[in-house]
Amino acid sequence: ANFVLLVDMDCFFASVALRKYPQYRNRPVAVGHAHSAKSNASENEISVKTYSKKSSSELSTCNYIARAHGIKKGMFLGDAIQLCPELVVLPYDFNGFEEVSGIVADLLHGYAERYNGAVEQVSCDELYVEINIMPDDCQGIDAYGVVKTLAEHIRADIVKKTECTASIGIGHNKFLAKLAADKIKPNASCVVKGWREFLEDLSLRDIPGIGYKFQKKLQPHGLGTVNDIWDLGDDAEGVLGEIIGQGNAHKIVQYCYGKDDRAVTPVIRKSIGAECIRFDGPYGVDYMIEGLAKEVEKRMTGTGVKGSKLTLKIMKSKNPSKVPGKFLGHGSCDSISRTAGIPLTRDKNIISSAAMKLYDKLGVNKNLIRGMGLVITSLSSEDESNQLISSPSKLSAWLKGDSVEPTNSEVHANDLEECHTSSQLTFSIEDDHAPLYGATTFSQLDQDVLHNLPEDILSEVKSLYGKKTNQHSSKSPMKKNAGKCSKSDRPIPIPGQTSVRRMLKLACIKSGEEQLDEKNVSLTQLVSLPLEVQLQIANGDDISITRRQKPKGVIKPQSCTFSDGSSEVQLIEMLPAQSFQKIAHEDATTHNFHKDNITPIQEFISLNQNPDSETVNVVKDFLLLCISEKRIDDAVTFLRAIKNMQGGWNKDIYLELRKATLYNIYSTTGSRIDNCWLGI
Repeated sequence: ANFVLLVDMDCFFASVALRKYPQYRNRPVAVGHAHSAKSNASENEISVKTYSKKSSSELSTCNYIARAHGIKKGMFLGDAIQLCPELVVLPYDFNGFEEVSGIVADLLHGYAERYNGAVEQVSCDELYVEINIMPDDCQGIDAYGVVKTLAEHIRADIVKKTECTASIGIGHNKFLAKLAADKIKPNASCVVKGWREFLEDLSLRDIPGIGYKFQKKLQPHGLGTVNDIWDLGDDAEGVLGEIIGQGNAHKIVQYCYGKDDRAVTPVIRKSIGAECIRFDGPYGVDYMIEGLAKEVEKRMTGTGVKGSKLTLKIMKSKNPSKVPGKFLGHGSCDSISRTAGIPLTRDKNIISSAAMKLYDKLGVNKNLIRGMGLVITSLSSEDESNQLISSPSKLSAWLKGDSVEPTNSEVHANDLEECHTSSQLTFSIEDDHAPLYGATTFSQLDQDVLHNLPEDILSEVKSLYGKKTNQHSSKSPMKKNAGKCSKSDRPIPIPGQTSVRRMLKLACIKSGEEQLDEKNVSLTQLVSLPLEVQLQIANGDDISITRRQKPKGVIKPQSCTFSDGSSEVQLIEMLPAQSFQKIAHEDATTHNFHKDNITPIQEFISLNQNPDSETVNVVKDFLLLCISEKRIDDAVTFLRAIKNMQGGWNKDIYLELRKATLYNIYSTTGSRIDNCWLGI
């Protein structure tokens, strides 16, 4: 039979603290910062002093004798003293917490190995243990009796090795084991044999996952106990789903029927960090960050890991003039954080240097800081770190095949420059020397090519671009002519490829700035073709392209340009929300957008100072034609020029043009424009 045991240490902080002060075991005891000061008593004794009834020092926990007086964890000391004047407050014993937690974990791992199980440590004082009872273990006793006896042996071993007591809940899954432990505490064990009898009349508030808010939502519907869920029958999940959501409803219904499919699995640590929640005194930010980095390095060394992602967390005071209500507390704060990639390391100098750069970017006033923390994620063990350093990446191996020679390199603090590594990996999409990351952004890479990459290679590309800023600032020199190669050396475009250069050529033709040879294909025919064919035709694969002659006369609404055709327009990459990013093209011809586009509009408006509706519609139609061809950035630029020109049309006409333009941008792209930000 398979069983899950939840080993829950009783009043953990208080029990560990009492190991140093056994004379107070039979007295009400709590643990907090405002512990009794030492006087003439011996080293392991404290003097019981009188505390202020207004003390705002918070108690982290208390023993069961103190709980009998109504004292609870998290209570202010002043309130606790009013309930129990003889309360003894002991100091924190952090070394003791770590020692006892380690002893208990080692003990339970031994039992798990003996019974082919596993251990999952939830916290320093709570662990799940999976136990498999085989027929040979029973010897005439039922499996429930065997596991009950085993639990008592575990509790006895814990007391013997730590001088602390524990409660153990036993069931066929985590949920039942947790409820059994909560029911039997303190210093006892409980086995759940029949789930229905055990759960009958159980309050829903006692089920993990149902807190005060869920309880408040369920009560108006007459749902207060597990029996109420049973009464709903097959409709239970649907009814609960309408109240607390389908995901929560499914989990709660499963619990109400004693089901829990969560396995007992060893927890893999995903982060290591250190925090200071009281930021005061004559210390600078650099001093605090260096201290936190030193502690993080110590903890990472102890666990044998390195990390490649750093998060700086800052608690910024909302009201710096207000004294915090809790003793040694930080008061009401906003939590701010920023994350950046760092070299795979645990070096305190690298961590502190990177953290200071993050702090500078956040721009938080030192006087408003009430707490600070550093967290390292993307952890790798020593063996994994050595493998990453000594072996080529999957991406480089995939690109270069077997030609890649393993290289050995190690990151030192002196090598750090803007939190980067010195290696630069390159490959070509359209240029044999174009860098994979650095000057380009992820959005400028060919998305069709990325889509066809193997999953692990794509993940590595994305991770590299997550460090774009760091990599770009590398000291490694980039050759000035690295991006140049002859036309004949360029690879044949991949089918479906939409590189920036090829798209620019197509955009210039569609905008009317360049023109197709009419003997071959018209613009109307071109736009009706698949994009891949359009690119082939536009880039001269099978048709010649000639420059368009300069138009004369007034604005033609059917022509989406005010240009004389002597230069290419900019291709706009549409982005969601309210932003537009310009992609600059490479052309030997000097681009004079203002002369070719803005000046003709202004001249047209100057010649028509008192326009009728038809004249206004000429400009309006032109703006709408820009939008239909997705030249959104040009349309915004034209609007801005119309608004700011001296001696132009009055405000009402401009607002009419703006309203029509913004409406069409939204209906075409689904994006709303920030008028103030764009200056229109």
